[in-house]
Amino acid sequence: MLTMQTISVQASLEQLKLSNTPKHQALATLIDEINNNNITLYYNGQHRAVQDNTPPEEHFLSDGELKGLFLANGNPEYPSGAYKLKPTASRLDQHNQYAFSFYEFIFDGKTYYCCDEDGMYVEFATANIEDAYFIQSDVDNLKKSLSQRSNHVQAPRAAQLQGVEKALALLAREYAEVKQGKFRTGNKVNARSFKDHIISLAKKHSISDAHLKSLDDKLNKTLNDLDLKEL
Repeated sequence: MLTMQTISVQASLEQLKLSNTPKHQALATLIDEINNNNITLYYNGQHRAVQDNTPPEEHFLSDGELKGLFLANGNPEYPSGAYKLKPTASRLDQHNQYAFSFYEFIFDGKTYYCCDEDGMYVEFATANIEDAYFIQSDVDNLKKSLSQRSNHVQAPRAAQLQGVEKALALLAREYAEVKQGKFRTGNKVNARSFKDHIISLAKKHSISDAHLKSLDDKLNKTLNDLDLKEL
């Protein structure tokens, strides 16, 4: 029988390049991926719970105060083994260690809800992240998915930047043709003078000139790429 390789939550954060993110934020990202069914979180537990295919409903008192999540099952069990957790949040436990809060899990293909002694209301449970784990192949797949999603977001941004660079190149060409003077050197666009002009405008309007000081290098490249450098 083929045994699947497991990996700890902390090691997963490192492989997914989330270990430099504040811990609560990194865990929140993982929880989102888990609840979007992009990866499964496992935990070997034994909790009081009821098996039910119907999600619990909010139960309010007569004054409108929420009493809890109503199950109306009345038959608590203590399933023991590998749970597929559906965590709702992460928090620091009494030992100042991070733990997942949860009340829903899947065991032996069935959905369970952690409950009170009577099996009537949801009761939240916790799973220390040191005791939870993933399957390595699932982490590998999520890593690829996150990378693809990141590239998909970055591509339009790169296209936007290229558009701005083209616009600046066209404007620099227009200045060299119409205003001439310092904006051209011989029969070429003077990118450095155009950069100095942009920086002076930034100072005039009290805008930081950060990232503008290398504008001429980028502008020269775009001018040459678009065949706009020579007049």
